[in-house]
Amino acid sequence: MTASGLGPVPGDRTYQVWRLGGAAPLPSGLPAAPPEGPSEPVVTPGPAGVRTIALTVEPAGGSPRPTTAPIVTLPLG
Repeated sequence: MTASGLGPVPGDRTYQVWRLGGAAPLPSGLPAAPPEGPSEPVVTPGPAGVRTIALTVEPAGGSPRPTTAPIVTLPLG
C-alpha cells in the first residue's frame, strides 16, 4: 500500500495501517506522510479473513488497537 495526499499530523500522532476482518484489527505499518508524492510502500501479509485495509491517525509510535475511526478504508476483492 502507498498513500498520497496525506496531510501532516501533529508530532505526537502518526498514520497507521490496519488489516480488518479477522477476530481483531491487526496493526500493519506506519506510513510516513511526505510533503509531496506518495508515501513509502507499506507491505503486509494478508492472512485469511482480512477483508479491508484501513488507515487511522494514532499516537506517535502506533497503537496495538485503533484509537480513532478510520479516515480511509479499502475493501479487498
